[in-house]
Amino acid sequence: MLMVGQRGYATVNYRNMGNTVINNLVITIDGDFTMDGSNVYYVGNMASGKSDYYNWQFYPNEAGVLNGT
Repeated sequence: MLMVGQRGYATVNYRNMGNTVINNLVITIDGDFTMDGSNVYYVGNMASGKSDYYNWQFYPNEAGVLNGT
């Protein structure tokens, strides 16, 4: 639970489960919240079988349930 203006944190884990390299991988975070910095993170190329994670900070804009992708 967060209050409006209070910072929250989130993490997404991702893995290339395919047999080929993923080229130009980009993570985009969108939702009804404000983020510190850009909402786009350029990962680059990701080899087969590799995994990693991305952390970001956000601030709720209003009371209620936050939605995002």
